[in-house]
Amino acid sequence: MAAERCTGPDDGHMGDTPTQEQVDRIIKFLAKRQEEAEHARLAEEERRKRGKQDGAFAELEGRGRAEVQNRPEVKTWSAALRELFDSTGISPGLFCLTKGVDKGSLSRYLNGKRVPKTQRLLDDLFALRDAAGTPVPKAVREQLLQLHRDALGAAHPHEYRVLKVREELAEAADQLRATRQHAQHLQEQLDGLNARLDEHHGRLALLSAENDRIRAEQDDYTAGLQTEIEELTRQLTQARRERDEARARCDELTEHLQALDPEDDDPENTGDPNHPTGKPEHAELLARIENLEKLLDKALYQRDEAFRTLNHYLSPRETGHVPSNETHS
Repeated sequence: MAAERCTGPDDGHMGDTPTQEQVDRIIKFLAKRQEEAEHARLAEEERRKRGKQDGAFAELEGRGRAEVQNRPEVKTWSAALRELFDSTGISPGLFCLTKGVDKGSLSRYLNGKRVPKTQRLLDDLFALRDAAGTPVPKAVREQLLQLHRDALGAAHPHEYRVLKVREELAEAADQLRATRQHAQHLQEQLDGLNARLDEHHGRLALLSAENDRIRAEQDDYTAGLQTEIEELTRQLTQARRERDEARARCDELTEHLQALDPEDDDPENTGDPNHPTGKPEHAELLARIENLEKLLDKALYQRDEAFRTLNHYLSPRETGHVPSNETHS
């Protein structure tokens, strides 16, 4: 008998006894074909299962829509929505064309089969009423918004929670903007106060410098007056001492004169140029003393004026000087 020929994946010829390499190639080829057949079978089963699920889902969705439509919150909402839509005087087709809304979705919204997940539909209807010059009152707007929330919560709890979170987020964003504006306003006030404070510090620095200058001038002036007063006081003391010595000398000479000339009854006769008390030296000394007393009074007055001027700018504790009421005798 002629030997059978076996055609493998590589179209090679094998003899009566195939090699190990040829056997391995044949096994791999058959395994690959078997794997492809298994994948095809699983895909077919998946398509059949999916078809059954789609049918069940469609049936469930139909029942869900019917249940949504029968809820009292949805009925109240859909009736109010239809009334608002009819009040705009626009046809559903024109509304869908101008607002970019699907006709089927609008029909389901108006019939209560679906509830809008956002309040965009209400905002569009409110805008149409505003443009027509018949705006919806604020109380009615708030009532419609509340009806929409109630219907959404009854029909689509998850979407209702999403809407609530979005509203809370919008409210938080408004609060954030208000807080930022308030913080900016406070910052502007703070900057203004800081500018005023810097200006005040600058004025204080100028006043302090002027105060130091006046204080230095007054200190120098007071020191000069004090030196002059001390010198005048010394001269006055010397003049008084000389006056006392002259008086004592006059008294001594008067007694001596009376002893020599008992007939003289007017020992204090200053009109006699030969009498000791009527000598020009004595009169000159008295005039000198009187002049020194006047100069001392003037110096003391000027010193007190200097102290008063200084105290006008500084307190006595700052100056370290206390004006005295020094008098002389």
